[in-house]
Amino acid sequence: MIESIKNFFNSLNNFQIFIIVLLLSIIYAAFINPHSQETVTFAYISNKIDQIDYFENWINISKNQEPSLQILIPIILFKLGLDKYSIHIIWQTLTVTVSFASFFLFSKLITNSNFYSLLIILILINHKFINTRLYGIYYPSGFYFLGQMGMYLTLLSYSLFLNYRTSSSFIILIINIF
Repeated sequence: MIESIKNFFNSLNNFQIFIIVLLLSIIYAAFINPHSQETVTFAYISNKIDQIDYFENWINISKNQEPSLQILIPIILFKLGLDKYSIHIIWQTLTVTVSFASFFLFSKLITNSNFYSLLIILILINHKFINTRLYGIYYPSGFYFLGQMGMYLTLLSYSLFLNYRTSSSFIILIINIF
């Protein structure tokens, strides 16, 4: 039984694996662990800047930084009329998809198996990785993820590069810069 499941997942191509990872991400972000995202909260507050004095200092500091796609995309989604909850789910799904894909591709370098790589990304759900400043890095997603998204995109870029997908790796690397 387990051997047939293992063979089934190992026979899937990259696109089919991506669809599975995307579906797992949507389920996780919308149903298992839906929570707000830092960039969506920032985008919401920055759109309401005239009405919110409490966050004025934080907004001014953040607005003086270099523009980031992580902030601009949620702002654009708000301007298109999407509600805050939907944008949180969309953004968390994106974050979870990137983190799942990066760990999947990295573990596939080691295991050379779709089945074991999918198993690894599921085993690590809700694991906290600690960096040198003792700031919890939540996998696959957490509220504070500005740095975490960059970390996952970097891991994804390296994993793609080591899997001989250099053009995809450089595209992800360029996206990570912005």
